[in-house]
Amino acid sequence: MEKISIIYSHTPFWRAEVLRVSLYLGNINFEDIRITRDEFREVILTGKLNNETEIPFHQLPVLKINDEII
Repeated sequence: MEKISIIYSHTPFWRAEVLRVSLYLGNINFEDIRITRDEFREVILTGKLNNETEIPFHQLPVLKINDEII
């Protein structure tokens, strides 16, 4: 089984909501990782989350499937 994660800030905004709604309607299990404003600032500076997950282009949202960033 594939592990799917969406990484986005804790702000309801269409960019991540489209992914969340699509997965929900498709009855696909996913991990909804919502980062804080301080964590987002760190992403902008370093391109990584505190757990060392790399964020391409220092931008969100990120779709992660089986530890591969899409």
